[in-house]
Amino acid sequence: MVERRVLSSRPVAVEYRITPLGKTLRQPVDVLLDWADEHLGAIEAARRAYDGADPTAS
Repeated sequence: MVERRVLSSRPVAVEYRITPLGKTLRQPVDVLLDWADEHLGAIEAARRAYDGADPTAS
């Protein structure tokens, strides 16, 4: 999904490029980002509840 190429320069550099297969992930990732944006309040509330939970409780 990502192509890595080491460039023969001083200092050595590395170049990364998304492949055609990697580009096919754009639409599903965009949908996931939209979902996260829409549910940000609930996500943050769940995070706060988890952080405040008693770790010894079952």
